[in-house]
Amino acid sequence: MMVEVVRNNFEDLFPEIKEAIEQSAFVAIDTEFTGLYTTDSSQPSLFDDPETRYKKLKKTASQFLINQFGLTAFVQSKEDSNKYVAHTYNFFLYPHSFGPVDVRFLSQVIFIVFYENVKIGSKEHYRTSLPKAERGTWFQCLSDSRKNLFIAIH
Repeated sequence: MMVEVVRNNFEDLFPEIKEAIEQSAFVAIDTEFTGLYTTDSSQPSLFDDPETRYKKLKKTASQFLINQFGLTAFVQSKEDSNKYVAHTYNFFLYPHSFGPVDVRFLSQVIFIVFYENVKIGSKEHYRTSLPKAERGTWFQCLSDSRKNLFIAIH
């Protein structure tokens, strides 16, 4: 089951999310951006070597916002050590204005249309999303001896 994490349930869900991460054998993350390519030349090519491909993707990824962050914590089953229980959380992120701070970001129209079609880009989504600030202002590192993970907090 996937749990949607938004502004009005984050406080209640945070202890559960933290516990799932701390008990996990491993985690998987997925991100959705407001776009993928700033120019045609920034699109990866089959002829790119790994370093070139990485540089292209890093450059474009740094110019778009993450507007959805998925996290799945896989906890080993107590009954069967060959099985894992998946705890999946979907965080909706969107910049909000804070006083004089008015965040600007880059977006591609095709992604807005896509998000609207899958009911992510709705007015309700923007209204209930977790505030996202630049430079990790809203992130806290959860650490233990096995992992260093970032989880959104307000």
